[in-house]
Amino acid sequence: MYGNARPSLPINIFSNGSVRVRLRCVFCRHDVESIPEGQWVKWDTVWPDHTYIQLNGHILRIGDEQHYRHDQPVEVDHYVVPGRNELKVLVPPNTLIPLTKKFIAIEVVETLSHSSVLALNNFSVIHKTPAEQTLNIIKTRLGGAPCGALDGDITMLSSDLVIRITDPFSSRIFDVPVRGISCEHLDCFDLETWLNIRPIKNWCVCGTKGANCGACPKESSLTDKWKCPICGEDARPQVLRIDGFLSGVRAILAVQRQLTAKDITVSADGSWKPIIDSDMEEAGEGSGVDIRPVQVPRPARPQSVTKIVSCRAPIEIITLDDD
Repeated sequence: MYGNARPSLPINIFSNGSVRVRLRCVFCRHDVESIPEGQWVKWDTVWPDHTYIQLNGHILRIGDEQHYRHDQPVEVDHYVVPGRNELKVLVPPNTLIPLTKKFIAIEVVETLSHSSVLALNNFSVIHKTPAEQTLNIIKTRLGGAPCGALDGDITMLSSDLVIRITDPFSSRIFDVPVRGISCEHLDCFDLETWLNIRPIKNWCVCGTKGANCGACPKESSLTDKWKCPICGEDARPQVLRIDGFLSGVRAILAVQRQLTAKDITVSADGSWKPIIDSDMEEAGEGSGVDIRPVQVPRPARPQSVTKIVSCRAPIEIITLDDD
């Protein structure tokens, strides 16, 4: 630093195994005593107005990230020291929101390469969700699906369950079906596709091509963009599990040359069959025709859809003439 020159901005070096430390604050209901990690990572960072934070004697700047349209975590790598660290937080009473409670935590964020992620233990065979476990869930859901909320005297039960077997991003059948441990739906998404499409920052330091520069190194994927694309639950790599049942379904469909299937129907006895689009079935996967699904936007389903016959009585329409 020379004369009155401003200090240079801190620089984070990303590499496999590198660690960042940051500070976050979230708001929740006043009766919450603790927040599980799977919930914590889903919630947005929110800083109270006029909050004063000091770490090891260094004043941390917060609240100046409004150009992101929402509050941001505070990076504190350069202020953390080995051993004891002292964090001081002051929130003026007039900034408190009634019936809410604030939680502040230090997060340790580790960067892993693509190959290191794929080598995580939770993707090994021993941690794969057994096919029997998925089938038990299916049988439980098919054991009773009452729709008596519409008519207390009528209860209809579904005879099968429809599960989508295509990735929500590529619209193709998944190669490795995964979902988060907190996800309650049976639908899965493809592991490789999920990892490859995580958003990243493209910064150009050579000053030639801006965000599209291919010469400058890219940053790692954004830390807070790991919510399940189907239900919004935690879907960070370490909490994903491969579904053994749907892996087996894909293997059988590959042998039967029916990888154009979009969904399968599963019965209570565990048997299943693919739902094949008639046009694609006529073309045939082995006919030499390049069959590519049309990219049609489909709203995310919060859970696997159970086909239930509607119990609502037909609506009678009465037309009133002016005569």
